[in-house]
Amino acid sequence: MSKLIALIYADAHIPAEIYEEVRRLQNEGRLDVLDVLEVEIKDNGKLKYEQAMSRPLVGHAEGLFLPALVGLLFFNPQQAVNDNVQKTMADISLDKNFIQALTAGALPRNSVLFLYLQNDTNEQTLNRISQHGGQLLQMSLSGSQEEKLEKLFHGHHLGDSQVTLIHSP
Repeated sequence: MSKLIALIYADAHIPAEIYEEVRRLQNEGRLDVLDVLEVEIKDNGKLKYEQAMSRPLVGHAEGLFLPALVGLLFFNPQQAVNDNVQKTMADISLDKNFIQALTAGALPRNSVLFLYLQNDTNEQTLNRISQHGGQLLQMSLSGSQEEKLEKLFHGHHLGDSQVTLIHSP
């Protein structure tokens, strides 16, 4: 099981202290960080991605797992989606409360720091992360959900759905 943490900041700048805190927690063995992604929401609603602390993820969509997941989280509630996309999202069963809070809280000119963690995180660790500001949201991903997302991001069909996402370099 893994966890996705989103820290929403009211401006386009994420405090440098949060990156230092994440490094400290990693060094202490309290966080097993798979990927970190910084997203700025532009005035037109488009996302600007910046991977600040990424490490290569073997088998995780060639390092595109977190950017693809974040794009999917922002795409789903904001677009008029067809039945196949809705079926695919229902099949993956991502936390709807997380998605709603994320899209409601992340407004234009905001930034969001996403932490994709290998294991669950205790309350004390979350408190240390959130002491540097930002609205903290979290969502757990089961092994089954990660597997379905991997298939989707690699261009494979899920169940009866007709939807695939294909990355073209």
